[in-house]
Amino acid sequence: MDFSKLYDYDDIKFENKHVKILNEKKEIIFEDNIEFPINFDDNAAAIVASRYLCNNSKNKETSIKQMFNRVSNTITTWGCYNKYFDSDPDLKKADEFNSKLRYYQIHKYFAFNSPVYFNVGLQEAPQSSACFILSIEDNMESITEVSKLEAKIFKKGSGAGSNLSALRSSKEPVSGGGKASGPVSFLRSHDVLAGVVKSGGTLRRSAKLSCLNIDHPDIEEFIDCKLFEEEKLAILRNSGLSARAGYDLSDEVFFQNTNLSVRVTDDFMKKVETDSEWNTKFIKSEKICKTYKARNLLKKIAETSWKIADPGLQFHDTFNKWNTLANAGEIVATNP
Repeated sequence: MDFSKLYDYDDIKFENKHVKILNEKKEIIFEDNIEFPINFDDNAAAIVASRYLCNNSKNKETSIKQMFNRVSNTITTWGCYNKYFDSDPDLKKADEFNSKLRYYQIHKYFAFNSPVYFNVGLQEAPQSSACFILSIEDNMESITEVSKLEAKIFKKGSGAGSNLSALRSSKEPVSGGGKASGPVSFLRSHDVLAGVVKSGGTLRRSAKLSCLNIDHPDIEEFIDCKLFEEEKLAILRNSGLSARAGYDLSDEVFFQNTNLSVRVTDDFMKKVETDSEWNTKFIKSEKICKTYKARNLLKKIAETSWKIADPGLQFHDTFNKWNTLANAGEIVATNP
């Protein structure tokens, strides 16, 4: 391919595809005519047209070329501004870079992550990372701040993960009297927010993951919380109840927007192997809360995951053996 001039897709044959997406009731939720290469299948065209092309009244994209040009032009402009191309007064290096970006995308050599196509070239400071890990502290200010940050992240099409183990368990007191709400209670409100704020305002749910350490006092409640909601959802579906307009029945129960993971250590897995005891510990005092057989806890996780595909496992020590930024601290959570 000759990149001496700006690539204009002249080696590709295009056609206008009529893209139509139906919901489970066969109602049209998206329909448009968009220009695509003739070798793009209908599924690929539907995904790009409904999720990635800019569809606002000021800048409606009607061709995949416009999306690739928008992203490639913006990234090339950033490169020029930051002197990535060194001395390039006639922009030959910049045009070659721009052309290669366009060429490799249209020929499916690579694709950027979703937030790049959602946001780059449409905002002054676009959110272009797909993955965020949020820390949380055991106070109301931090808990509500995480909710606010997640809403911003989901709105722009990215995902967020967090470890809730810093939060006091539902078995521990709070300063004003009574017991703490516990991480599962706060997870419920965060999950509802994730369902309200769909990723990038598109047709998919927000990407959210929450994990809890295996020694947290509320670990059993965490393992079971989504199973109970899935059982409620099955009852609703089996009753023949129809979802409200614009909603799915899964919107009527909790934890449908959240992936759950239990964070386990090498020490725990060794105790599983030797059929030894495992202690959960209070967050504030670090005293023993409850003693289990390690194997029983792992069996509970496995059986629940077999039923509903959650929770998963995260192997804390293995993660940190491969931590490429160990000087910055331990990895304690992941993005979905």
